[in-house]
Formats: sequence, structure tokens, C-alpha cells
Amino acid sequence: MFNRRPPGSPHLTTPLTAATLGFVHMPAEYNRVRQGSIYCICFSNNAALSIFGQMLLQARDHQPATLLVGDVDLIGVLMASQDVVGAGQAHKTFVMSPMGQAALRALTKDLDRALRPRHRVVVLAIQASELPADEAFHQYVLQWRQWLSGNGCVLLVALLEDEPLILTQRMMAHNEYLSGVACLFAEDNQWHYEVRYWCNRVGVSGGSRFSIQSKGGVFAASPHTFRDSSRATDSAVVMLERRALLHLPLPQDTGWQMFEKPEQLLDRALTAHAATVVFACESRQALPQLARWLYRLRLVRGPRLKLLVREIGGELRDQDVELLLSCGATWLLPRQLLPTQLMHFLTLVRGFKHTRPLLENLEDHLAWQWGDRIAGVVPMPEFLDYLQQLLGNMRGLSGQGVLVVLQPAPGLSPSHILTQLNVQRAGDAAAALAGQIYLFLAGCRPEFVAVALKAVFSLDYRELTTSHEVCSDYGTISDKLDMLRQTPADPADPALEYTRMLSIPSAHSGLQPDQPCLAGAIAPEPERSR
Repeated sequence: MFNRRPPGSPHLTTPLTAATLGFVHMPAEYNRVRQGSIYCICFSNNAALSIFGQMLLQARDHQPATLLVGDVDLIGVLMASQDVVGAGQAHKTFVMSPMGQAALRALTKDLDRALRPRHRVVVLAIQASELPADEAFHQYVLQWRQWLSGNGCVLLVALLEDEPLILTQRMMAHNEYLSGVACLFAEDNQWHYEVRYWCNRVGVSGGSRFSIQSKGGVFAASPHTFRDSSRATDSAVVMLERRALLHLPLPQDTGWQMFEKPEQLLDRALTAHAATVVFACESRQALPQLARWLYRLRLVRGPRLKLLVREIGGELRDQDVELLLSCGATWLLPRQLLPTQLMHFLTLVRGFKHTRPLLENLEDHLAWQWGDRIAGVVPMPEFLDYLQQLLGNMRGLSGQGVLVVLQPAPGLSPSHILTQLNVQRAGDAAAALAGQIYLFLAGCRPEFVAVALKAVFSLDYRELTTSHEVCSDYGTISDKLDMLRQTPADPADPALEYTRMLSIPSAHSGLQPDQPCLAGAIAPEPERSR
């Protein structure tokens, strides 16, 4: 059962850049939602859900269209105040009947078949008792996120539960998949909106509470002091993973809490507020899981929790350090550390408050950083797609790499220059367009570009090129990408000519008037800063 789009009517394509929950006077970091994301809001009763429906469905020009999905009774509650919807043409409904696991699993296919929604705020209203088990819920969320990104939508999961505060605690365990968790409930004859964490284009924000009042048909939010039972009571507490001590002796009479396994330390830290928590990092392979733990703790417990990471294996590279800091780590402690230095760090960090912005989407970044990555000489369209993906993961992170633009020396074509490159490291890629070479060096810092170029070229790059330009930050790489997309394609992609030249034996011998010889030796792996 659903409201179909009238035949011949155009799809609503209003972008979601300004989409909000509808609160008035609420800071943007808690009010806005982000395209492609999933948020969970818990409601204490039908009255709370009805208030949310009134806010969300108010007919304001800047609000994108809404699609209400779920149980027929709950959709009715959301649309109880029909007068706020106006003509109602921008708002659609899709009733899931019968509600259950099969309906949730087939939801995206059913929506595409019935409505083909684009650029909408989708509200999935269900009873909390209808939620699947955690593992199945994770699978649904991953499927929904992919669908949301492809359709330019955002999903608000509206859960009805008698104890919404308890339910929010349960939902916070899914912070790797949900971009925000909040609840709307009544207390002391006053409506309250409590946010546990919220991620959008404005930033990543921790817990906050607002009182909600109806004024002139709109709902205004005023901030309240966020109450937490552990607030400011554990600032002197130190919790450590035992491995983080490495060879250091355990100081006597410190009262430190020691944990054998990092999972045990994580569980205890999830109940802390201002304590100092010390994890151990043994290798780069452990970084993804450690990053997830830090990110979860910072989201759930807020900025006063001190999160330290002790290197106990090899020294981390700059981009790895940037990742941990952007996931909520306060400091990284080096492997070489004296007992007195450790005590000094733990004393110094006690009054520290975390202020660094968190990554917008950790899982997308980890998939890009640790998945299969491009390497070598590639056609320009593939190179441009790689740069676009790279830019999506550069926000909030530095040290991701540099884009080097090289101008071939007179008499040398881009294809000839490409044959002198030995680019094999995952993440390093090269392409050519309009007579110039574009080389991306992953993890390389601007001050090491000259060293890296000497390593990736078989001959001295200064003899092969007349100049080179280094783009090392989001703005300059983004500008260069826009310029490349506007540049007409070459009649023949130099990358294809490069492949043909490598297949000809004569291309590897003898110096021709217009062609450099190949050195024949494999260049060493380019040095990168740590």
C-alpha cells in the first residue's frame, strides 16, 4: 500500500544539503542530516512521534521531500497533523505490510519498484520490538547505506519504545553504522530531545540535551546541561591495556586499572567520562580495529575522555598517526619511554579536552585505505575517479599524499616519460593529459617529493622534465581535478600508447633522437616519511 507518483510528474530532485530535523534555534551540528547516512531517533510514545512528524513535515520551501515508510499505525501518527503538510504533494507514504524481517530485507527493492525515490528524507517508523538481532541489523544497514548513497537520500529510523533512554544505549553500540542516535521524551511536563552523538557535514558532535517548546506552530529548542552519572567523577582514573606498559614496571600505589585484553578495556572505558585510557598498538594491521574503538569511545563518551595509544611495535607512519588522531586519540606515546616520562604524560593529559574534528565516515575511509588500491600507469578517466575518491577521504586528514604535475622536456612525449616510471606501490598512480604527466604519490609529504621522484624514475627526472608542480592539500588537488575534468581528452590516451611501447622490444634499447632509453634496472621503493 503506497502513494504512487502521479504519471508524468517529475521526480523531486532538491538536494539534501540543507535538510534538517525541523527544530528551530537548534545548532546545525545537531539539526542537520547528511545525504547517504542513517540516523536513529527513539520516541517514548505516540505523542512524541507525532511532534516529530509535525516538525519534519512542515511545508517549508528549503526542506526536501519526505517519504514515510513503515507500520500503517505509526505512519498515521506521524501524519496526525495534516494541516502542517500543506498540499502534501511533496510527501509520500509506503506502508510495509506485514511488518517483519522479510519486509525489512526487501525494503530497498520494494521502494525502487513502487516509487523510485530520489533526494528524499526517508523515515522508517517501526516498533523497537521489530528490530532484528544485531548481526542481521548490521547487514540491513549496510544494504540501506549503499541504496541511500545511490539515490541521494537520508534515512531516519524512528523507533517507538517505552524506555527510549535505555534503547539509545543499545543503539549506540551500532555507531560504526549509524551517523547519529537521539531520543525525544517527556520529563517533568516538558519535552526533551537528548542527542548521544550526531554526524553531519557540519562536524561530529557528542552528547547534548535540549528542551522543546511549541511557539507559534513551530518547535523551538533550548540547550540544557547534559546530565551523565559519571560526569567529572573519574578524571584521576587511569585504565591501561597491560601490553601498553611494554617493559616498564607497574608503579606501586597508583591505583591504575589494568586489563589483559583490549576488549575488556573498551567495555570499561564505555562507562567512563573523564578517565585516561591507554591502548597498545603493536602493528599497522591492528590499526583499523583500534581506530574503530577510539572513534566509538569519542562519539559515545565525549571530549573529556583521554585516549592514549602506546606504540609497542614498529613506528607508525604519519598518515597512520593522522588516522588515529582523527578518530579521537588524544596523544600517541612512543615505544621508547622511561617510567618518569610515562608518569609525566599521564599527569599532563589529565586536564586535556579533545577538540579535533572527527572523520565524517570512518568505515568508508578504512575501506579506501585498506582495500585494493590503484597502482601504476592508468588511463586518465580511471585516474580522475581515483582522485575523486581520494578527495572524499582527505577531509579532516593530512598526510594522504601529493599530486605532482610534470612538464616533459622538449622532444619527449608523455608516453616516453611514462615508460621511465616504475610505479608499483599501492596508491601510487600516474596518467597523462594535454601534454603533462600527473603523478599521485600516496602518503608522501611535500618536503619529500624530490626524493620520491628520484626513486620512481629510472632516469634523473630533472633531465626528463622541465618543471613540476606539487599539490598537497584538499583545495589545490580539488582545483586541479576540476581543471582536468574540463580539459578535452587526448585523441589517444598516452597510457594506451605507453602500454604499446612497453610491448615493443626496441622500445627498451638504444637512445633515439626523440626517445629516451630505459635504464632496465628496477627502481627501489620510494622513501616515504614515517
